[in-house]
Amino acid sequence: MGRVFGSFGAGVGEAAVQPLRDRQAHWITIEPRSREDCLAASKGVVNATYVRCRHGRQELTRFDGAGNRVVLSERPIPEW
Repeated sequence: MGRVFGSFGAGVGEAAVQPLRDRQAHWITIEPRSREDCLAASKGVVNATYVRCRHGRQELTRFDGAGNRVVLSERPIPEW
């Protein structure tokens, strides 16, 4: 009986903790894109948007209560 209840409780606990885990900030990598893609994204102008697109970046993101992605910080992709 204890084993059955314990495994049931573990599943319920895992389900309860998952939304909290999804809200924790984590780094994601945005890979560099092609010249053509980046020119299209920057509307044909070589500007900061184009440079960010070409170089790629890492973003520290989390999800808010409504499920929207929130970018907390941004950094270049490490070269190591």
